[in-house]
Amino acid sequence: MKTILLFFVSVTLLISCGKKESNQNPQKTIITGRIDNFKTVSNHDMIEIIYEDLLAGERRIYQSIDENGLFRFELDLNHPMDFNLKYSGFLTYHISPGDSLNFTINSDCWRKKSRSYKDENKFYLISGTSKELNNDISKFLNLYKDSLCNMEADVDSSHQLEPMDYLNFKTRQLIDIEKSLTKFNKEENTSKEFRQWSANHIKYDNWTRLMFYRFNHAWGNNEDAVTYVQKMPKEYFSFLDEMKYTRGNELNNSAYLNFLNEYDMYVYQVIPADSSKLYLSQFETAPEKAGSYLLRYYQSTHKGFLKDVLIAKFYYRILDKKGYPDLKNIYNVDIIHDQELRESIQQKYNYEQNLFENPELSVKSKINELKDENDFLQALIKKYPGKVIYMDFWAPWCGPCMADLPNSQNLVQQYEGKNVAFIFLASNCKEASWKATIAEQKIEGEHYLLTKKQFAQLSSIFNIQGIPHYALIDTKGNIVNGDAPHPGENEKLIKLIENHLN
Repeated sequence: MKTILLFFVSVTLLISCGKKESNQNPQKTIITGRIDNFKTVSNHDMIEIIYEDLLAGERRIYQSIDENGLFRFELDLNHPMDFNLKYSGFLTYHISPGDSLNFTINSDCWRKKSRSYKDENKFYLISGTSKELNNDISKFLNLYKDSLCNMEADVDSSHQLEPMDYLNFKTRQLIDIEKSLTKFNKEENTSKEFRQWSANHIKYDNWTRLMFYRFNHAWGNNEDAVTYVQKMPKEYFSFLDEMKYTRGNELNNSAYLNFLNEYDMYVYQVIPADSSKLYLSQFETAPEKAGSYLLRYYQSTHKGFLKDVLIAKFYYRILDKKGYPDLKNIYNVDIIHDQELRESIQQKYNYEQNLFENPELSVKSKINELKDENDFLQALIKKYPGKVIYMDFWAPWCGPCMADLPNSQNLVQQYEGKNVAFIFLASNCKEASWKATIAEQKIEGEHYLLTKKQFAQLSSIFNIQGIPHYALIDTKGNIVNGDAPHPGENEKLIKLIENHLN
């Protein structure tokens, strides 16, 4: 079976925990399962785990399901965490280091008619070390998602209600949910662990939806979200006065991590307009100046663990987008006081520093330079006579581009030694970050870093509206498809390539 982990780096499972529950020695954690009557749904042969990381954000692990309907994930965990299992639906579970969970999934899940969480859940049976906790979580989320806090109804309310009315609505709703949770705990005789988990979940999911309001109301009323948040009454955000400034067990709950992500964006959005115009608008042209301002702003407006989180997330964001050159002169890990955050960021910084200063390219990753500024496409085609050319327009900062890389590399290996050239054309990035990403991801193929003029020419020829973008050239140098299937469309793309190889 094949496992694909997107955007994963070694530090991501080290820091999302309360100190008492942190374990610096990762423990092997297993999630296995079986799809009953898999042959009847064998076209649904991938299953996915999605989890939230404090610094890195959303992470996804894809796993193929074998011919017998079996799948297996192995994780090295340092702390408890929520995860979503995505197959026919999107269901939430909780796992701790050393756990072993097993799922039995009824293939009828693909033939269900109802869209309710409860009806989806009935097709999934769980066993293993955290069976009781996860059964309680599933039962409660059936009630919570379908009745107590329906997402569609919540979005409709955010469109219709003014800020303070929506705040009052969500405050009353949370009180009602807390009463329902108390009743649930009594009837189900739930564990202390579940009671702690569920209390955190409903509180921070409520806060996250309060934060979503600034977008939902603006979009529902044809307003600009960034402008709208600036004119919202300050009293609306009074619930933030209850925020904790210390590290706690909330960090094991995905609802809290989602809230922190929203809060991070909110803090950025409410920076005074004059400062935003003076500093933050210069991130592309003067990244050190903009970054220095943002670090000073975080330190002057926040304190404790929350301040450390905002700074650490900023550092991580820049480093993960291969912005080490822009950060190295303003980087100061000592302004982060939380030890685990500080160690995680320093580990990430050291990794990126080594990647930039000592990039080790695979022998099958070929760096090329083509200076032709007048007719770049024809100059490129002449370099690969008699070959089908598959062109991949990408950049290190482009999330969807990076997400398709595993599929792309499978194709490169499949056509090794055949008359197919896989050409990766990067744009709008610096040479150092380009080479570092090729080295890190081991991107095999022919590589070019386009000038602005070269990219403009190709954009005009292939009508490129954004990246990733793909194009196919036949063996005679003719454009077969200027908007070719992406690597994830495996069968469709292979058929197209094969038609022009013969």
